[in-house]
Amino acid sequence: MFEERVNKNREVWEDWTHLHLDTESDYQKEIQAFEAGESTLSEIVLEEVGDVQDKALLHLMCHFGLDTLSWAKHGARVTGIDFSSASIAAAKNLASTHGINAEFVCVDVYDLPESFLRQFDVVYAEGGILMWLPDIHNFAKVVARCLKPGGLFYLRDSHPFRRVIFPLVMDGHGELRQYHYFSQEPIRVDMRGSYAQPLSDAYHSVYFWVHGIGEIITALSAVGLRIEFLHEFPKVYENFPTTLQANRGQFEQHILHNFAIPDTFSIRATLITSS
Repeated sequence: MFEERVNKNREVWEDWTHLHLDTESDYQKEIQAFEAGESTLSEIVLEEVGDVQDKALLHLMCHFGLDTLSWAKHGARVTGIDFSSASIAAAKNLASTHGINAEFVCVDVYDLPESFLRQFDVVYAEGGILMWLPDIHNFAKVVARCLKPGGLFYLRDSHPFRRVIFPLVMDGHGELRQYHYFSQEPIRVDMRGSYAQPLSDAYHSVYFWVHGIGEIITALSAVGLRIEFLHEFPKVYENFPTTLQANRGQFEQHILHNFAIPDTFSIRATLITSS
C-alpha cells in the first residue's frame, strides 16, 4: 500500500511538472525572475543556511530545480534529486540553457542510501515536501547518510499545527476531507489542477501525510543530528470569527478577533554522528 500511494503521487508529479511549466501557474513568476538573474531563495533561507561558497549541496525533492540552480549562483556545487523524470528533465534543461554547472538525478529520496556513494556539506529541503513523505524516520536516516560529519541539514516547510486549527479541506469535487494531526495514515484528496495551478480542468488523486513537530524533531535527533534551532513564522488572521460558550448551552455568536498561528517553520541541524 505504501509503494502504491507513492507511485500514484509520482504519476501526479509527472503531470504537474508539465502543468507548472506550460501554463500560467504560480511558477511562471519565479521562472521569469530566475531568467532575469534573480535568486528564487528567500532572504530568510539565505540567512539561515549561511555561506555555501564551494560547498557540496544536495537538494532533496527539487522539482525542476529553480532553488537548486539558485544555490549554484550563490557558489555551491549542487546536486538536485526528484522522483519525477519530467521534473529532472526540466531541471537539466534549465541548467543547460543558463550555463549552470549542476547535477540532477531522478531517484526517490528513500533510495538515496543505495544510489549515492558520496556525502555533502549541506542537505537542503524546502517548500511543502513533508506532506509527500510516508515515513519521516527513514527520511531522517537518508539525510544523515548523505551528510558529511559536521554537515548541515536545513528544512523549511509548512507548519503542521495548521492542521489542528484548520483540519478540513474541500477537494476538487466539492467533497470535504479531514486531516488528523496524529494520524499514521495519509489523507486522499482529489485535486483540481495543482497547488500552483488550481484552474486546470484535470483532476488528480493525491495522498498527503501529516508529521507533527515532535515526530520531526525526534526523527532527526535519533540519527545523530543536533538541532541548532527551530524557528516558527506566523500567519495573522484579522477579524476571525469564534463562537464562545458563556454558560452551559449558551453561546456568544461569532466574536471577531485577530489571532496568529504558526504558518511555516525552519530547522537547522548539524550531523554529530552517523546513524
